[in-house]
Amino acid sequence: MRDEIRHCVRHFLAVVFRQLRDHSLRHWLIVIAILGIGTYGGHKLGEWNGWINLRYRLYQSFLGHLSVKNPRPKRSVLVLITDNEFWAPPLSGRSPLKRDYLANLIRKLDTGNPQVIALDVDLSATLPDNKCGEPGPYDVENNQLFEAVRDISKERTVVLARTVAFSDPSTNSYYSVPAISDCAGFDSKKVHTGYITLPPDIRRVPLVLPTKGQNIDSFASAIVRSIDEHSLDEAQRNTHDALPYGTFIQPQQFTQYSARDVLNSDESSLKDSFECRTVIIGGAWHLFGSQRGPENDFHRSPVGSIYGAFIHANYVEALLDSRTYTPMREPVAIGIEVLCSAILALVLSLRFKLRWKLLLASFVSLTLITLSYISWQNLGIFFDFFVPEVLLVAHVVFERIKG
Repeated sequence: MRDEIRHCVRHFLAVVFRQLRDHSLRHWLIVIAILGIGTYGGHKLGEWNGWINLRYRLYQSFLGHLSVKNPRPKRSVLVLITDNEFWAPPLSGRSPLKRDYLANLIRKLDTGNPQVIALDVDLSATLPDNKCGEPGPYDVENNQLFEAVRDISKERTVVLARTVAFSDPSTNSYYSVPAISDCAGFDSKKVHTGYITLPPDIRRVPLVLPTKGQNIDSFASAIVRSIDEHSLDEAQRNTHDALPYGTFIQPQQFTQYSARDVLNSDESSLKDSFECRTVIIGGAWHLFGSQRGPENDFHRSPVGSIYGAFIHANYVEALLDSRTYTPMREPVAIGIEVLCSAILALVLSLRFKLRWKLLLASFVSLTLITLSYISWQNLGIFFDFFVPEVLLVAHVVFERIKG
């Protein structure tokens, strides 16, 4: 029996080798070219905006539906400046947003005794070349905001936003854009700042960013640092200098209030809503008027297009709930992609029916997804199977056209 099995295996391998050997050198050169071009093109295709929504949906379905956890917001509450506030007095659609209004809003929130108040509002200097001490066009209202922040930070942490920009895109280096808060002289132990600039891939949770002169927290990591620094350290550990992935919560699951609701509420109601919570204040208005034009600070994400405040809240919840996952090292990921594609290319070079080739391609795809799931669940490492999937489909299409 054993000899018969051995004979069958030898015969099968001989047939496979003969069929592979029968192909011309031109065939194998094309296969090698497909592997090289496909690997590079697959990564570029994955970065293309036309595929980003599909990629986000696949990611959220994979991590969301297969996870044993059912994530929900535990700390974060959102206060949104909507069309009703932004286009009506006293804001009246002005940009930059009136800082005296923000001062009144955070003072009112302070009576609700939150743990953290985080202001997801661009505080970049209107005239970035101005030096501290030089007169500016909004000094009076800026000082009202600064005074409110100083008073509130005596009892709780306040997080202010800033932006970063490329100083040299070729070296992927950044600089911190001057902000009005630079001249305020806040106590850095009580008033934190974090950059609100989002990563190109929204799935990645932004952490500490090295800039010219100093390292700067992301808006989410500045919030988490004031609540549970251990969670932040855990997320930053073993990231291989790459941002970790995080799962997302649907925006409707977050508790949210309008700024008008807050300003019109009494202290008892505010304590019921915000006590010991993290409050993120953000914009949720349209650019051309109430319900007209595109939304301000609106971004595509794994849970659909949402306002930036919801994205930062998702990052905070992911960090606090240990729902961040280390990306697989790029050389390892590329090696897996090329290996799977090479195996498929060899098998597709054999002579058997197309439906069996499609079935095989589906099996290899399922194997990649299973590999990603096992590494994610057991190692905390996420393998993005989107690009290998594109490569496998490309190989099958190539074989179909060639046939």
